[in-house]
Amino acid sequence: MSTMETIGVVGAGPIGLEKIEGLLAANAKVHVVAKHAVPEVQELAAEGAITLEEREYTPDDLVGHLLVVAATEDTELNV
Repeated sequence: MSTMETIGVVGAGPIGLEKIEGLLAANAKVHVVAKHAVPEVQELAAEGAITLEEREYTPDDLVGHLLVVAATEDTELNV
């Protein structure tokens, strides 16, 4: 998936869900990478509202997005 139009979100827990919902409200295309996703995020992916990759984040996930939002419970990763 490419693209400089897409906003990346790292994290799909409660914090990530809030960020995802805000981005969708702004009509953003959202691509999410997270080891685990809460059911609400999984449902958004099943509906086609977002793309979701349930796997560990890698630095390559920063490439190709207009912006990437770190939204995990891991402060070190968020920084």
